[in-house]
Amino acid sequence: MSITLSDSAAARVNAFLANRGKGFGLRLGVRTSGCSGMAYVLEFVDEPAAETPCLKTKA
Repeated sequence: MSITLSDSAAARVNAFLANRGKGFGLRLGVRTSGCSGMAYVLEFVDEPAAETPCLKTKA
């Protein structure tokens, strides 16, 4: 499985981070949810945790 971030999506993420005035990037996760069992979670990250793997792309 691969994750692709388009140029326009990267620009939007960077714009959101700029509007917040802080931030390191975007965290993508999966959690259990409802009947289907899994749901994607997206959240802004101000500082990455030491144990969190980071992928830098289109920054």
